[in-house]
Amino acid sequence: MRVYRQTYTEAGQTKKAKKWCLDFYVDGQRHRFPGFADKDLTRQFGDKIQTLINLKAGHQEPSPDMQTWIDGLPQRIVTKLVAWQIIPPQRAASAVRLSEHLTAFKTYLGNKGNTAEYCQKAYTRITTVLDGCGFKVLSDVSASRIQRFLDDEVQAKQISRKTANHYIGILKTFFRWMKQDGKAHTNPIEHIALLDTAQDDKRRRRAITAEQMRTLLAVTASGETRRGITGTERAMHYETAAMTGLRAAELRALTVGDFDFTANVVRLAGKFTKNRQDAVIPLKPEFAKRLKTFFAGKLPDCPAFKTAASSHEVRVLREDLKAAGIPEKDDSGRVFDFHSFRVFYASMLAASGTNPKTAMELLRHSDIRLTMNVYSHAFRESLTAAVDTLPDLTGGNVQEQKKTGTDNVAVNAVGVEQKKTSQENGTKNSADYLAAHDVPEENKTVYSGQQAISQNASKPVFQRKICGFHHQKPQPSKSTQKWRRGDSNPCPEIFQAGLLHV
Repeated sequence: MRVYRQTYTEAGQTKKAKKWCLDFYVDGQRHRFPGFADKDLTRQFGDKIQTLINLKAGHQEPSPDMQTWIDGLPQRIVTKLVAWQIIPPQRAASAVRLSEHLTAFKTYLGNKGNTAEYCQKAYTRITTVLDGCGFKVLSDVSASRIQRFLDDEVQAKQISRKTANHYIGILKTFFRWMKQDGKAHTNPIEHIALLDTAQDDKRRRRAITAEQMRTLLAVTASGETRRGITGTERAMHYETAAMTGLRAAELRALTVGDFDFTANVVRLAGKFTKNRQDAVIPLKPEFAKRLKTFFAGKLPDCPAFKTAASSHEVRVLREDLKAAGIPEKDDSGRVFDFHSFRVFYASMLAASGTNPKTAMELLRHSDIRLTMNVYSHAFRESLTAAVDTLPDLTGGNVQEQKKTGTDNVAVNAVGVEQKKTSQENGTKNSADYLAAHDVPEENKTVYSGQQAISQNASKPVFQRKICGFHHQKPQPSKSTQKWRRGDSNPCPEIFQAGLLHV
């Protein structure tokens, strides 16, 4: 490598250029590269290029620091280094505009089997963040800048924290794909943190009662056409959502051929489900018969239901709820939207006593806590039925219960009779225990009323045998002293005689 300044002639005089130049050889071929006005900076730049040439000759990969330096180079310089075969094309991908990488990423998602709707949504979300942050190439990307942008959007109530986490998720997937495909050496947002969704004002959904659901379906079936969809079509759409728990997007993806009326199940490909796994949902036989009649005459590849656009679906449902006399919001502010059909399905499973694990499988949840905490709603009618099972506390039974103790003996002002009965029962029970357990005669104690006599009472405490075991008497605590006095001991005479130690 040689660092020099070019000379030129002007008005008969030889002059030197202001910028320094670099000369270096790659595979025996000479290349010249314009440097900077400062000689030291030009030499440092030349040293980097010479290092890359040596790595290429030794068939070695650049170090992380060297790759970071390449990522920060302007695109015109990287293009030249690739053309001179100093760095491989995949190492130069970091200088390509992110928009070009994003187009390739969208194609990659489609080739994996994702729906066109999902691919477009991912493309739109990534574009929104990249344009909002002003990122053009990979070297511009900053995790902290992305977090600030999303936080500003949340504070402006443009998106929720949960939606912001969806943006972060697809961005991580995008940059991870760039790294795996050799388009980037590192993932610049690998350690970006998710936002705390507990602070979101979450939409609280409710599940209507079975009687209200019947009313909604009946009124809708006989109702007018809305958005080009007949009442019968909408009613069957609603009933399918309520009887299968399928989400709105999953229902829109269904075709007539997805319903198997021999096995009474509906099958949905994984590319249409939320967890990207194939789903098989059982159908109630009576409901399957109604569906089979409804689909009569339709081709297998036809959409199962004619639905409004996702932006109009809520408006159509709101109009049907109003026609059925069902409020969209209840007294506590919970709403009924299209996803509430899924809540209804889960709540009916819970109300019917379905095992939580089975309900989790039917709802296709990955966490049982989601099934229990979010979807298991208690209905007002169920609460009323539970309260009706409580006993009647009016009448003479209450007075009779107040006069009776735990031993079914009337209690006087100080409870003497109850205490006496307890002591007698305790003495009797102790004698029965000794007789039933074949205790040696020398260790037996004879109990008589308030007095107990032990045949080995004269022995030291640590040698006394109780039921065949040796015990050493520890220092009694205050609670033990109260026990011996009979404050809380049903058989105080045993401890007063020193026969048992605690």
